[in-house]
Formats: sequence, structure tokens, C-alpha cells
Amino acid sequence: MQRIPRLLLIFDGMGDRPIVELGDKTPLQSANLPVMDQLALEGQCGVADPVRSGTVATTVMGTLAILGYDPHRFSIARGLIEAIGCGMKIMPGDVAFRGNWATLDDEGMIVDRRAGRIREGTKELSSSLCGLKIDDVSLYVGSGTEHRVALVIRGSGLGDCLSGSDPGDHFLSGKKPRHPEVLKKMTKKVCELQNICTCLNLRQEKF
Repeated sequence: MQRIPRLLLIFDGMGDRPIVELGDKTPLQSANLPVMDQLALEGQCGVADPVRSGTVATTVMGTLAILGYDPHRFSIARGLIEAIGCGMKIMPGDVAFRGNWATLDDEGMIVDRRAGRIREGTKELSSSLCGLKIDDVSLYVGSGTEHRVALVIRGSGLGDCLSGSDPGDHFLSGKKPRHPEVLKKMTKKVCELQNICTCLNLRQEKF
């Protein structure tokens, strides 16, 4: 059987919403996209539920399903994907987080949760924090695309059952980062990780 080369493009999150200034069109509808238009004309287009009907697929779930994996069987957290994408080495027992560089004011309030989609100086920021130690735990920071950043915590007896500190897209400014909370039954591992995150927040305020 002859193998036919194919190009698979996943435009995750490009749907957007209508904007009044664009005549109630989305940015995608208003944009001049000759290459994408040609690809759509010569390729195959359709609508599909990558996971199952009625299930809103996250970035990770949707991508896994499109590549042929059952996202309910193969569960991968975004922190691990971000860290690997940043070229970071992951060891057994490590805990990986995905985060954003953000802009805070003097009161610790979020001004921009994506730091203006910063493009310059992120590698230097990551390097300045990489190797930081809190007690017997080491922190490694990797720079991703624009504002994205990966944090890998390495040490003994760690757990990963914590909530995130990002208040979310609905709170673009005027709020403080949320304090990470334990999501499952309190254990020694989770307690240690929670204490590390608390110390990290204090250290960040001193920079």
C-alpha cells in the first residue's frame, strides 16, 4: 500500500468570539488567511467530537484523542507536557507545574496574568530561579513560549494533589494569586509540597 504524506493541523482555541468592532465577526472570520483557505479548499474539513459526544475536550484530552490515544486511559497533566516541551529532564518522583509569567503591582494584585505576553528576557528570568533550594527540595524553571513557564520540583516525599494559583481568565486584573489548596486527603507528601509552594510565594515577593 502506498503511503500518502498528510499534514495534520490542530488550531486549538482559535474559535474566539464575535467582536462588535469587527462587525460581530470573530478575529478568525475577519482575518486574511490565503494559506489556510487554500488548505481548507484542497484538504478535508469536518466537525468531530474528539473525546465523546457532550464532552468538552481540553487541550490535552483533545490532542491525545486526535493522535489515537484514549484520554480517559492515558491521563497526562499539562505541567509534564510543558516541562518536556521546555527541554527539561523529568526524574521519577518529580512534580511538574505549568504556569505563566505575570505582572503584579506593589500590593501583590495581578495587573496582567500573562505579563503582556512577554517575549524577551524570559530565559534570563528562568535561569535566575533555576536551582533554587528550599530545605531539601530543588526547584527547576524552564522558559516556554511567550509568557509560559514550567516549574519542576525535585525532592523526596512529594505529592501533586494541589490546586493552581491562577485565578483564571475571568479575572484579568485586580486579584491576588490564589493560595494553592490540597485537593485530596491530607498526607505527608501533600503537606510538604504545600509548604514548599507557600515558601516559593514568599521568596517570589522578595525578588
